[in-house]
Amino acid sequence: MQLTIENSVGTVVLDRPPVNAWDDQQLELMEDAIDVIKKADLSVVVVRSKGPHFSAGADIKVMVAALESGEFQRLDAFVSRIQRVNFGSIDIHVDKLALS
Repeated sequence: MQLTIENSVGTVVLDRPPVNAWDDQQLELMEDAIDVIKKADLSVVVVRSKGPHFSAGADIKVMVAALESGEFQRLDAFVSRIQRVNFGSIDIHVDKLALS
């Protein structure tokens, strides 16, 4: 994942081939990017993918591993982080948010 800021425009590029599935590392990188974005004076934030697929969502392998090992609290925390990052309970105040 890459974050660039130029001329009041923040760009986040998802880059976890082949389908930009979310794992703990990607979530941490996005949370860090959101922290930077919140502190910057931006008019626009663009979130896009480097490859042909925007994002497959949660990495199924992470969820299966948690289920198979009985780590249900870890699974719940993982899903909660994805929901918080992807569905807006993290407040970002910009004029435009573009997903491409």
